[in-house]
Amino acid sequence: MSQIGEKPEVEPEVKPGGLVSTGPKGLILETPLGPMEARAEAGALVYLGFGLSAGAWGLRQSQADLREEQPFKSLWLWLREYFAGKEPTIEVKMSFKGTDFQKLVWRELLKIPFGKVTSYGELSKVVFKALGRATGSGRAIGQAVGRNPLAILVPCHRVLAASGQLGGYASGLVNKKALLEIEGWRGENILKRK
Repeated sequence: MSQIGEKPEVEPEVKPGGLVSTGPKGLILETPLGPMEARAEAGALVYLGFGLSAGAWGLRQSQADLREEQPFKSLWLWLREYFAGKEPTIEVKMSFKGTDFQKLVWRELLKIPFGKVTSYGELSKVVFKALGRATGSGRAIGQAVGRNPLAILVPCHRVLAASGQLGGYASGLVNKKALLEIEGWRGENILKRK
């Protein structure tokens, strides 16, 4: 495993042969950070996560080749750009499934630019201002961020603790740190840019 500031051991790209398998509802992509499961409904991506869910094994029963179908084609191109350390220019159609509050938090996450971070506290201020409230539950913000169904695309990895520490990440702090490093972050204090 590489240390902070060192070159990753795996080349930062999703390789054309990186498609492991396809299935009726989604596919599994091999990335430099391991396999990611993607699922779509009605032409929009509804899930992108690290690792494989219990239901992912059905995806290994290869059926139709989804690589050329949307939104999977756009997702594959987006991930290639991202893992090459570039801000993706490809648009991926997404559909959020969650409460109205969660959807509001996830839309705010989409506004955090590539290579930038915010804190849970700052995110809380923006969300509760949009709701017409001066303050609200920081725990509710953290839970909504943690339930983000579209890893990387909805950049919850860009939200840090107020101290500048990584905080939490549903896909593990190793992945959160790696994603921030892809976006140019280096060093012990994650708030310092290279």
